[in-house]
Amino acid sequence: MPPYSIIVPDGFLERFEKKIHRTAACWEWIGNTSRDGYGVVAITRGNTRHYHHAHRLAYELYVGPIPAGLLVCHHCDNRPCVNPNHLFLGTSSDNLRDAVTKGRLRKKITLEDADEIRRAYAAGEGTLAVVGERFGVCGAHVSRIVSGDRWNYPLIANPP
Repeated sequence: MPPYSIIVPDGFLERFEKKIHRTAACWEWIGNTSRDGYGVVAITRGNTRHYHHAHRLAYELYVGPIPAGLLVCHHCDNRPCVNPNHLFLGTSSDNLRDAVTKGRLRKKITLEDADEIRRAYAAGEGTLAVVGERFGVCGAHVSRIVSGDRWNYPLIANPP
């Protein structure tokens, strides 16, 4: 059995490595990426295309199988990085603890924050990512707030 659990076609490693820009520190994924910045790889088996995060594939290709229930986390906090020396296995709790320790999380979004996020985006004060950066959240979270998937409450009538 190969040292990884995702079954990849012959020649896959060579094609995978062509999508990596190696720097002195991170190995940046230069192939397709998801909206939240992680590398994405499509593997076709038969008539079905399966999508995988590039950093998870890198872990499996260079380190070994990922046990069920574990995440592949980044020491470097660089989402497109696929350098196996920057990747580690952890639980959701481990990942959250790592984020808190490194200061990547902010206080919870309040109702007032959600209203201000909607107003700022509607006023054209920036892209989803720019507005999110102002509040310490990602553009995807701003999108969920703006669309009503999160904080689906009416705007505060008389904000302070």
